[in-house]
Amino acid sequence: PKFKQGEDYAQVRSKLLNAGWKPRRMPDADQCMQGDDRCQGRPEMEACAGSGRANCRFAWKRAGALLTIFTVGSPAVFEAASNE
Repeated sequence: PKFKQGEDYAQVRSKLLNAGWKPRRMPDADQCMQGDDRCQGRPEMEACAGSGRANCRFAWKRAGALLTIFTVGSPAVFEAASNE
């Protein structure tokens, strides 16, 4: 799917799920803090910074492919993507 910089992560997440991507829970992922709307209910969260721009990283998988989504801010908005 295509994403626009600044697009709300909830919309990005919906597009990924509709395109058959699955949240990928990373074994060494940070724990989402209570009340953190950037990662609450999002098992794909790998890490969220607690300072600065509040960057987060989310992991997705589909048919052996891995995709990392980077967000910024709270609430989280799309900043970039990387295929592994």
